[in-house]
Parts: sequence; structure tokens; C-alpha cells
Amino acid sequence: MFEAKLVRELEDGREIYEVDAPLNRQVSALRNKGIKEPYLVTPEESVLIKLNGIHSAFSRTSYAPAKVKGKPTIVTANSPYMSEAMAVVAMDAHRKKKYPSLSSAFYCALKDMAKDQKTLAPEDRTVHIMEGKPNSEGLIALTPKMDDTKFLLKKLTKPYFRRLELNQIFFEDLLDDIPEGKTIVNYLRFHGIYNISLSARNVFFSARFMDFCEHGFSCSFGILEKKALKIL
Repeated sequence: MFEAKLVRELEDGREIYEVDAPLNRQVSALRNKGIKEPYLVTPEESVLIKLNGIHSAFSRTSYAPAKVKGKPTIVTANSPYMSEAMAVVAMDAHRKKKYPSLSSAFYCALKDMAKDQKTLAPEDRTVHIMEGKPNSEGLIALTPKMDDTKFLLKKLTKPYFRRLELNQIFFEDLLDDIPEGKTIVNYLRFHGIYNISLSARNVFFSARFMDFCEHGFSCSFGILEKKALKIL
């Protein structure tokens, strides 16, 4: 049985838990601590953890990138994998060194939602179409003023760049080698110690990392809420 371990209590009373396990076990372990859906931290909460000096490696988040061939990646704050059953679907694809996929209808639904939310501030959106253009390596450079960055890191965008003295960070986008009619849907990782701060890819698809999570093991965090988010 996998158990989430308490690693820090923040000044506002919230508790940060860490669990190194397959995704489905992480969901159940964090839920057992009383953490509410979506269980795993958001990218913004990942920044909070890093700025508090709790962890500097990378972890899964509760956000999900979705992409179809020839179209920009859409990121949703409501990942379909934040349940034990759907987590197994993602894990099964990853074990085969593939990305999990859904029908193109899922991408179309997200696209419609993103259009409806376009008038909202990026920080208030739950779905966002990435506007930055990837370079030849599939990396999107993010600056603090971009809507992409504000959607992902929300109120901690400026503190993150300021405290780490960064001019830009990188979003490692999904590549475009996707079968027609399919939507690749992965989970978004936060990388705390590399120039790639956010990655839509799996580590075994990147030459930068060893394939240490072949069996689905990876680090994730959850926050037991007690008070509102405190800006550092």
C-alpha cells in the first residue's frame, strides 16, 4: 500500500503531502489524506512548493495537455486522469511507451470551451489554447506577460520569475506525430530543476532523462486545503 507522507505545513496551515507511486495509487493515497479532487497539485501549486524550498525535482500535476495533428495544444485544468480508473488507462499507454489517446471529439469539446472562456482573464480560465509557437525542438518559450504563462502559473507567475530571476521558462510541447482522428491527452509535469519548467511529454520520449518511470512510478504532491492560497 502506498501512503502519502507529510513533508511540510505552510504558514497558512495547509499541509503538503508527497507520494512516489503509480498515478492511480497516488490518487487514492492523496484522497485518503482528505485531499479533494483533483488530488494532485496544479502548476501554480507546484510553484508554491518550489518557492517554499520543499522540492526541486519534477512532479505530475492535475492539468492535462491535449493535441491533434496540425493544431495547437490545449491545456485543461480538469484532467480526465484524476480518477483511479482513468489513471490506469494512461499508465497502460505509458508502459507501452505510447501516449494515451481519446477521440478527436474531446479536442473539439475543449476548443469550444476555450473559445467560450476567451473573454476571461487567463488566470480565471479552466481551458486554454496555447498561443506560443514551439521551436524546432518543440519548446515554447514562456514569459511572465504571456497569457499562456498566466493561465498555467496564475497568481504566482510574477513571484516565480522574480524569485528565480528568470526571463523565460519553457513549455515542452507534444509533438505533431499524431494519428488522424486521435487526440493525444497526457498529464502535465512540472520540472523544478531544468530550464524546461513544464512538460506535456513523458520522460521516456525525451533524451534529457532516463526512463526511470517505465513502471509508472513518479513523484506527485497534494495539498490539504485549510485556508486560501497565500501569495509569497
